[in-house]
Order: sequence, then structure tokens, then C-alpha cells
Amino acid sequence: MALIADALGHASRIFRRSSFDARLKGTAAPIRRDLLEALAGPPEVVETSPSLGDEVKYTTCYMCACRCGIKVHLKDGKIRYIEGNKDHPVNRGVLCGKGSAGIMQQYSPAKLRKPLLRTGERGSGEFKEIEWDEAMRLAVEWLGEIRRTDPRKLA
Repeated sequence: MALIADALGHASRIFRRSSFDARLKGTAAPIRRDLLEALAGPPEVVETSPSLGDEVKYTTCYMCACRCGIKVHLKDGKIRYIEGNKDHPVNRGVLCGKGSAGIMQQYSPAKLRKPLLRTGERGSGEFKEIEWDEAMRLAVEWLGEIRRTDPRKLA
């Protein structure tokens, strides 16, 4: 630690002396940059904005009624990050906690994968998974009966 502190103290004295001499000649910036490169080596390139995914989709958030604009970053077809869209007129890039948590809704283990058909009494919480064509057939059957008996109830 002492070695680093000594080197920094020495560098600051050189900077002050060099910049003072350079100001007299009107070339402060080049001498300062050359000194920095001589002391520290070439500048290290640090990636401050790493790539979050391989593609970005622009859409709106459905976590509440505001419908804020979002940018969804995908990597290998899976959502990796959700951020606010700065060009959207509703939120102008600001995204609330609900919107940021949208990724958790997408990958929740409790997310329904197939339609459910109630097997027990109403309110009992007993369901079984069914296929989509069976669910559509049941819905057409139930709605068809309402349409035949009283079409006003359908609206």
C-alpha cells in the first residue's frame, strides 16, 4: 500500500510541475496525457454496457393498466432482462417494480401451461389439465347453448 501511495504522490508532483510548465507554453493537455500513459500504461477498455442478449423486442408491459413501453432483451429465445423504453410517450424509460418483475411472471413455476377443467364442486379447487382442442370444444358447446336459448346473455 505504501508503494502505491508513494507512486501516486510522486505522480501528482510531476503532474503539477508539468502542467505548470505546459501552461506557460500553452500545451497542458498533451503533456498530461503523455505523463498518464507513461505512468499507468495505455488506458484499459472497460465494457460498461455489456450485451444483455442477442435480440431486443419492443412491446408494452401488462403488469398494470398503464401499459408502459418496455424493451425485452432475449438470449437464446429466453427473456434475460426487461427495461423501460426511453422513446415511449407513457413512461419515457421509467419502469416500476411490477414491470421489472415481469420476467418472474413469465418463468414462474405456478404459471398455467394448459387449460384446467373443474372436476369437483365449485370452490373446491379440484381441477385437471386438458388439451386446448378439448377446451375450445367445451367453450363452443357452452356458448352455443346460450346463443340458442337467449343470445342477449352472450353479450
